[in-house]
Amino acid sequence: MKTLAFTIVTRNRIHLARVLMQSIAAEFPEAGRHVLVVDPCDGLFDPAAEPFNVTFGAELALPDFDSYTFVNDALSLCCLLKPAFALHLLERCDADLLLYADSDMLCHARPDALLQVMRDAPVALTPHVLTPLADIAPRTDNDIMRSGAFNAGFFAVRRSSEAERFLVWWLAALKRERKLDATFCHDQQFLSLAAVYFPAIAVLRDPGYNAAYWNLTERPLARDPGGRLTVGNRPLSIFHYSFFDVATPHLLANRPPLIVPAGSELMKNLLRSYADSILRAGFETCLRWSYGYGCFTDGKPITRAHQEYYLGRVWDEPGRNGSPFEPTFRTAGCHGLKSVYSLDRPLPRFIRWLRGKLR
Repeated sequence: MKTLAFTIVTRNRIHLARVLMQSIAAEFPEAGRHVLVVDPCDGLFDPAAEPFNVTFGAELALPDFDSYTFVNDALSLCCLLKPAFALHLLERCDADLLLYADSDMLCHARPDALLQVMRDAPVALTPHVLTPLADIAPRTDNDIMRSGAFNAGFFAVRRSSEAERFLVWWLAALKRERKLDATFCHDQQFLSLAAVYFPAIAVLRDPGYNAAYWNLTERPLARDPGGRLTVGNRPLSIFHYSFFDVATPHLLANRPPLIVPAGSELMKNLLRSYADSILRAGFETCLRWSYGYGCFTDGKPITRAHQEYYLGRVWDEPGRNGSPFEPTFRTAGCHGLKSVYSLDRPLPRFIRWLRGKLR
């Protein structure tokens, strides 16, 4: 099957996409490589110089794209656009199989087991864990319940009507939510329903896929006699470096209060190698870049208050037009007397009185 691997990042995390795609090129060279950069690059890097195909979020032509980008933070927007980009690739490319991996993953071996499963399955999802978590695990079953049965950081879809139905349903559910947050763990909790709604979905129970800090107690990391990495006596294909911080390469996960030490010498070596790859890929340069949708066009930061006001008071206004990122954008419901931009500045008393008369 002609296969295409893709990921989604903001421009200031393009270094992670470079590392991921480099690993895919090394282990699975026949796979096409595509990266969606959700925000404009504004000349910060040259898309044509990257060793993968670059698409920008605006190119997806998603209705209400400005609204979704305004009310969602960077992580939420990347999550929301996963099914949209998958549908875009199925429409524009001739690949038979799409593999999605979060940008903080690495491909350590060709995904042969997954390719075998996808000969018959339209969609494959990876569960967070395969067995009840041990008491020594950094996460508990209760944590997994809050996150969802499946991890949305890695999935596969084969070109088929069932896969398209799944992606259309997932995208519709995310768009209906409008602003993604921890309520449904962004895009992730919906996958628990997907396994019920689409019974042909395959649950990939191979421990070599989506190995991460939360499930290593059931998947011991080792090397086989040939020197290849294994987890749970299976080849390690996809490792998820979730919550890894390049500044603390001795920690597997560093997101206080969650701190997970590397543990074994093998894991320490793996983390040091990953940190070196990130640094070589331009981490320090990207660190200086801002998120492209984090400010109004004049540079004023967009706050949570701006997002909540737009979401609750402006999104559904009839006749709404213009971009909320523009300081001159006015809300129709207040006769132009109030703007999203000046939300943090109270209206003068006379204007408040006049607004009441106009209602």
